[in-house]
Amino acid sequence: MFRYTTIRSKLLILVSIFLVLMIVLALFNIIQMGKLRKQLSPERSFQDSLSIIIVFSVLTILVGLVIGVSATRSITKHLTATIKMAHQLAEGEHDINFEVPFKDETGRVLEAMQHMSLSIKDTEKSLKGQAEKLADINESLKKEIVERKAAEEALRKSQQYARNIIDSSLDMIIAVDTE
Repeated sequence: MFRYTTIRSKLLILVSIFLVLMIVLALFNIIQMGKLRKQLSPERSFQDSLSIIIVFSVLTILVGLVIGVSATRSITKHLTATIKMAHQLAEGEHDINFEVPFKDETGRVLEAMQHMSLSIKDTEKSLKGQAEKLADINESLKKEIVERKAAEEALRKSQQYARNIIDSSLDMIIAVDTE
């Protein structure tokens, strides 16, 4: 019954149960006080009424404590699971995949965090692949730069060699274009 309700609904149900119990205890107290008034003297009736009120008050406090502890444990359990997952995400643990135990707001938050975890994991995988591709491209570009510099150096040396031959030649050199 409580598994598919929200935390607010759970608290309202617990408070309603508490109020019903208080009403039942109050009715019981009224009935008992009426019986005592008929049977006993006014002084004795007052003392018995006082003791019944004390018992009623203690029972009310105990019921309130039980409901409060129950609600606190339920909420704490949900928050603990949420905090645990948040810490896992913050520490870079993105392989979070488990069955979400709650169907209330906390469960929806856990499902969203789990979805975020999977999305981050996919993004990391994609970025790692792209980084590897960029590293390969970078390495290829470095090789091309080295080859280009070597070709430029060879061309410069060849031009320098031709210039040296032309400058040191005593003969006339003529270049003719076929067109």
